[in-house]
Amino acid sequence: MSKKLILLDLDGTVIDTTTHQVPDTAYATIKALQDAGHLVAIATGRHPSHFFGIDTKLNITSIIAANGRLVKVDGQVIHTDIIDPKVVDAFVTDMSKAGIDVGFESPDMYALGSENTPWPAAFHHYFNLGDAPVITSFHHQHPILQMVLYGDELDADQLAQQYPNLNFIRSCPYGLDVNTPGGLKEKGAEILRQHHGIQRENIIAVGDGYNDLGMIRYAQIGIAMGNACEALKAAADMTTETATHDGLMYAFKRMGLI
Repeated sequence: MSKKLILLDLDGTVIDTTTHQVPDTAYATIKALQDAGHLVAIATGRHPSHFFGIDTKLNITSIIAANGRLVKVDGQVIHTDIIDPKVVDAFVTDMSKAGIDVGFESPDMYALGSENTPWPAAFHHYFNLGDAPVITSFHHQHPILQMVLYGDELDADQLAQQYPNLNFIRSCPYGLDVNTPGGLKEKGAEILRQHHGIQRENIIAVGDGYNDLGMIRYAQIGIAMGNACEALKAAADMTTETATHDGLMYAFKRMGLI
């Protein structure tokens, strides 16, 4: 059997969002895939500072973070996709005038530009992230991979029309990820595939959210978790059980890879 590159989303896929934990069956599944000679990679919208050691516990050293804007292998950055600082500055100015809090992700750090509404705390609670520093001038001091807009009534489509040089995707009920247009995790997947010399027909991707759509379509086999959004289930080649009900193990047993 050919070596597979297996791309795993974190929240709702590896991590059970009802408990904020990685189920024992997910650990066992990933180890079994690795023992069988396959390359398992994380592909997430999270910043690496929000992994909290999950990658180390899973023995995963190939990382696609910030929705494909940061790719790391064995601790070394092999790709970044930085938003034009002028675009960031103009956008942050507009959001400040509108009373919308913005967060920032650089290659090394995550910080809030402001925290004037309850939405950053709601966002952090949803992903079990804890607190973040508030650094108003962060975007003037660091290159920005991705921004986060906090709120429950933000319209991604309307914002995309207003700011065509940015991409907007809802990551949870309390926020939108904001980055460069032209694809999400699949951009990082192509970088990682080339780095490891794996053919595209040997790529399997698993996810649950709107930010996984491009990656699911890019992969030879795309798998939607049972808790995935309906758009992802429609795009996937197969749907497995939920993260709570051992979805990863079910999928890879069904495929005969473990």
